[in-house]
Amino acid sequence: MAKKITLQLQGKDPEEIIVDDYDLSKDYFDYVLGNVKDPNNNLVQGVLIGPNRYVRIIDVVDIKVEDVEE
Repeated sequence: MAKKITLQLQGKDPEEIIVDDYDLSKDYFDYVLGNVKDPNNNLVQGVLIGPNRYVRIIDVVDIKVEDVEE
């Protein structure tokens, strides 16, 4: 089932991104909490949402994930 991600970045209007699958815990919060690190053991500064939307974690104000009927 497809997912609709509503993303609010600092100083910008909310945007919606439709993706095939997205797990908020694994694909976002693990990065925010520092559970996922790069090969040099550094914190990851941003995440890829969907096929081509890179987002810096520090810029995210709000993120919401909803199921979408196909």
